Amino acid sequence: MENSSRGNPDRSRQPAVRSGRRPPHPQASRSGKSRSDQRQGKITLLGIILLLAMVVMAGMLGNAGHTTNQKLECQHAADAAAFSTAMWLARGMNAITTCNHLVGEATTLSVIQDAIGGPELTLGLKKQTSENQQIDALLRPLGVSSPIGRIPSPYVPPPLTSIDRRIIDLVVKRTSPPSNLASTAFATLYDSRMTLKRKLAGWLVAKSVANIAFLVPPPFGYVSAPFAYAAHIAATAQIVLIGKEWLLLAVLEKYALVAAPIHKKVIDEQLIPTLAEFGLQIAGIDADSGSVPEEDNLVRRAITRTLASTQENHRVELESFPTPTQIQLPVVLAPPPNLQGHSGTWPEGWGEDKATPLPSLTQELDRVERELDRAVSKITKQIRSAAQNIEALESLQEEIQKRIDADGVEQPALGELEAEKKLLDQAVAQITEQVDEYSDRLASIAEQRNALSDSISQIPIGDSQNLSLDHIPTSMDPHQERSAQWVLAVAPNLDALRAPLLGLCETHLKISSAAEHFTKWTNRYALIKAWQFRSGYRLVKAGTASARWDKSKAPLRMLVMPETYREQAVEPHKGNELWTRGNQAGFDAAEQLFTVAAFVRREYQPLFSPSVFPAPQANGLIAFSQAIVYNANRQLASSGTLSQQPEIGWDTLNWAEASAAPEWGAAPKRARTRWPWEIIDSLGGDALVQLNWQPKLIPVTASRLKEAVADLPSEMQTAVEMAIDHPTLITH
Repeated sequence: MENSSRGNPDRSRQPAVRSGRRPPHPQASRSGKSRSDQRQGKITLLGIILLLAMVVMAGMLGNAGHTTNQKLECQHAADAAAFSTAMWLARGMNAITTCNHLVGEATTLSVIQDAIGGPELTLGLKKQTSENQQIDALLRPLGVSSPIGRIPSPYVPPPLTSIDRRIIDLVVKRTSPPSNLASTAFATLYDSRMTLKRKLAGWLVAKSVANIAFLVPPPFGYVSAPFAYAAHIAATAQIVLIGKEWLLLAVLEKYALVAAPIHKKVIDEQLIPTLAEFGLQIAGIDADSGSVPEEDNLVRRAITRTLASTQENHRVELESFPTPTQIQLPVVLAPPPNLQGHSGTWPEGWGEDKATPLPSLTQELDRVERELDRAVSKITKQIRSAAQNIEALESLQEEIQKRIDADGVEQPALGELEAEKKLLDQAVAQITEQVDEYSDRLASIAEQRNALSDSISQIPIGDSQNLSLDHIPTSMDPHQERSAQWVLAVAPNLDALRAPLLGLCETHLKISSAAEHFTKWTNRYALIKAWQFRSGYRLVKAGTASARWDKSKAPLRMLVMPETYREQAVEPHKGNELWTRGNQAGFDAAEQLFTVAAFVRREYQPLFSPSVFPAPQANGLIAFSQAIVYNANRQLASSGTLSQQPEIGWDTLNWAEASAAPEWGAAPKRARTRWPWEIIDSLGGDALVQLNWQPKLIPVTASRLKEAVADLPSEMQTAVEMAIDHPTLITH
């Protein structure tokens, strides 16, 4: 086969049928080996490339996640710093609001104390006013002439006279003691006592008039006597009630005398100044200049500690704007009193000081007067008729006498004429005696009436001589004071605390009009006490019955919102300040007062391959945030009336929305008589306080960034300037 194949070359090119396979071509075998050699190691290279790509991708994703995490941490740190700063500002505003209300409540207690007996009771002043002396001089003789049946009369039994006299003597001796003691309590107590004395004099006059009716002789007096009895009963009942109210006023004076040192030393000299000073310490405001010195205060100290803790816990560099040493609460000192005094009319709610008029005669007394007039008229007619009868009888006497004197009268006829003349003489004498008695009674009635008229005319009718009127400060401007923040804090508390006392007065001290007097004097001392603390003036004793206002204390100041009280303006502008307006000027002013910004920076290094993934900038990661302190209460500047304060949430009083806070001088509320431990309870309609200053994160404004950039470190300035140039990129 080997030879044959050589001899036949064509056969070698034929396929080997027996094996069933085509033998490889020599050239093809050589080329396949070359390609295999070329492919050797490329899969490994591809794997290396893929592995490198995965490593790069992992590094990129890791760095992206690391960067995102770092940015979030920085942003959280900025948010925490801005929010916590605003939180401390909100807490400071709530604390200042609390101080204002506590000052108002403490002042209310002092107002009620002075309104009861006046500051004269605390100072120990004494004075016997001419008004009091004149009424006492009238009451003593009226006490003698007014008991029922004082003049013996067939209509009144003596035991009834004795009982009535004892009642009247007891009341008159208490109200008008013979020793002429000087008054030591004034204000409400003095006015109430003068009212009782005047009404007592009126009822004693009524009893004296009723006694005159008993002078009418029978049978004419049988008609007027029942009406006189009715008048006596009504008057005696009122006199008993007057005596009861006099005792209650004495008890009230004892309480005021005991409580006076506590109110003066604890409330006036300690509590109120401490509360006012604490409010200033919270804000860090100097009471004299009104500025915020570069010193630590409670809020700044708390903000500094909080920012330091935030910086440490979040591992960032932190800056705030304003800085902790520059930040201040959005409050200013309330303006001091202008000391211009009162001019023109007093504000509504001040009250009048006219003397209490005598009580009008009752229906029974009117009937007594009418029946007395009728009886006098009948007696007068009877006297005229008797006089005519006497004239007729005297004519008969003359006629009989002529017959007796005539000649030729026989003895039997003469005896009859003499007997008839004797009867006529007796009749004339009897009628004359009756006429004389009636005339004497009429003269006595006229004399008693004239005496009563003279007594009534002696009762002083002019202005009240209450010593508290002499100590109203002449340099106090009541129109400015009624709108002061101090008085606005006092008025709702006064309305709530005096309501049960007014209910007590109306129930048990109705005759003395104590409720009206107490309302008047509490309104007055609400202004006077506020002026006293705000001006530094104090009432000091100058003599037994005199005192003077002396500036012996430092003025106390309340904190209010900026621009609430403008220069030369009496009324406040609550709800109409510049920062409440919806224009650009209002926005800028509000941003300056109520917003804070925080800026944080953290050094940044990539987590993987810093050489491959270098930091995008050398200044690190920068984040910033802005927060606002705001009040969530309702703000309705136009909701106020003459008797109700407007609903202003952005204020340092924060009256609750559901309760109406009354203005000074509004009609007072009355409440039922309450037990002492219930007086501090809130009434259903009382004004309530809702502390509602809160912090809130807000979008960062370009204007705030522009203000802050100059005070920031250079590392932060670049990023902030970029944010200012591209405000649309700010998304937080």
